[in-house]
Amino acid sequence: MVLLLPMETSYLNTSGHIYDSEFLNLVQLSDGSVKFDERTLFLNQEEKDFLNAQKIVELSNSIVVFKNKGKWGLIANLPKEEYIKGNVKSHELVLPSTVQGMLSNFHGYNGEAAPVLLGHESSIDLEDFVRENDPDKQHIIKDYYLYIYQGEKAERLLSLYKNLERLFIGDGHHRLYTTSLSNFKQTVFACIMSFDYLDILPIHRLLENVTDEMYIHALKFLGKKFELEKVTDDSDLPKGYVKMSRGNDHYLIRLIDLASDAFWNNDIYRLNTQIISQAFRSFDQGEIQYISEEMLKNNKSFSDEDVILETHALSKKEFIEAAKNDTVLPPKSTWVYPKFPSFLLMNKYQ
Repeated sequence: MVLLLPMETSYLNTSGHIYDSEFLNLVQLSDGSVKFDERTLFLNQEEKDFLNAQKIVELSNSIVVFKNKGKWGLIANLPKEEYIKGNVKSHELVLPSTVQGMLSNFHGYNGEAAPVLLGHESSIDLEDFVRENDPDKQHIIKDYYLYIYQGEKAERLLSLYKNLERLFIGDGHHRLYTTSLSNFKQTVFACIMSFDYLDILPIHRLLENVTDEMYIHALKFLGKKFELEKVTDDSDLPKGYVKMSRGNDHYLIRLIDLASDAFWNNDIYRLNTQIISQAFRSFDQGEIQYISEEMLKNNKSFSDEDVILETHALSKKEFIEAAKNDTVLPPKSTWVYPKFPSFLLMNKYQ
């Protein structure tokens, strides 16, 4: 069974501003305020001043239920022991360089500004709980309705989750793994949602500024080694295929079935090993950009020399079975949606 805990000290941003889930993961909190200082290098002084001035309200021993566009979820703390014991199932490989940087950042900050995303298979009626139990506090911003519970009501709310056998990581593999290595950070700030409310979307690959010479070389290689079919821009993408586009060129590439050991034979693994590394001779993850479905649809910024490799999404069943079987997917294999905003709720961990 998975244990969840109230957030001992958390903060609600009541400034009226809301931010994308990828905006910030960590925050410095002091004296009831946000305190970004000279240690924060990725924000300029104007951005720091703007964020530091936003009004936040302290919450004690709280659990938050939220509703967004008909979808419900819970914000709570997950003890890192649950991850260490294997009650939280992982599916993506973590990168050592990311883990090292994150562990260092854990010391430089004292709060999490965005929760990791965890999915579960059970259906838990949070709407009914809110209807039957008046929240201690409420907050509404745009399409987000927050219902805050403390004390006995928070414990009653957590009891709805006491029979969960496992949770599945939708987003936050690196933070969970890094927290398990920390000797002072004991919990992970988490958004917990039923798979009934979650969608699993593909993450596409972009290779920037591929020269004509390299592109022609890749096409020749693909034509010899793979089943290659020229198609139109609006052609469907079947499972087991990758759609490659450059300018007005569009091809369907049939991936080759391979024995893939613990990596599981999914489209992303085969894309990385068969096309990106072999056809385009790209072995550095830093050379690859990752783009969402939304970015792909609004592709006005892509140049005619950019190569776009579209992938097929995993089904929820495939996603869950892969995690249950302890198989490993390459980084950036799935985009689990929706994610809770950044900088709306913040959890103080030290």
